[in-house]
Amino acid sequence: MNKITLKIAILIVVLMFSALHLQAQVIGYQCSFEDETERLLWFLNEGDQGDLCANKWHIGKSGAKDGDYGLFISDDGLSNNYQNKGVSVVAYRTLNLLPGNYDIIIEWKGVGVNNDGLYVCWMPDSIVTNSVNSDVLQKFVKDGTYNVSFKFAGSRLCGQSTWAKSADLIYSDGTPYKLVFVWNNGVVSTAPPAACIDNIYIMQVGKCQNPKSLNLSFQDGEVSFVWEG
Repeated sequence: MNKITLKIAILIVVLMFSALHLQAQVIGYQCSFEDETERLLWFLNEGDQGDLCANKWHIGKSGAKDGDYGLFISDDGLSNNYQNKGVSVVAYRTLNLLPGNYDIIIEWKGVGVNNDGLYVCWMPDSIVTNSVNSDVLQKFVKDGTYNVSFKFAGSRLCGQSTWAKSADLIYSDGTPYKLVFVWNNGVVSTAPPAACIDNIYIMQVGKCQNPKSLNLSFQDGEVSFVWEG
């Protein structure tokens, strides 16, 4: 192979590699973890210490509210149980949303003890978000700059043994961002279930109006709901 042919081959490889990492901008995102292709786009237990963590992220039945798949923390890969060995373990998915404000809604559950809990961050893809094999929260979580603070629930989700739905607003500047889930637990004791997440919705504000002025009526054995939006 001569030098010119070698250079062309290298260029083709570089272009192919770049194309694989380019993401088309989208106007929203929906994930129930049922689609295999979508599951492969999630990075679980990211970083060198991720595999060392006693409690890790998995995708399977134990994390599902509906269907067969959901995202969940487990010490055995099967149950929602976790060990009282400190971790701050990360799962994330990179998205490239069109510029604008978005509603984010997730369905989740998770109990925990003391400071155990689930944190959700929305942050530039360029920021490193590795797992830590200790109960010390990463700086990007502790600073709070990128934390999603859900209405009525706050930035630390915990104390919920049954499925709940939480919502908040996030903003996209049109560059790749990542949706980051961090499960943090200490070393005192455990209170399962650990974090479970299913049915993630990200919708541009104004594209789907929230219902308002809900009216309920009964007539001839039928129930009618009327609303605006």
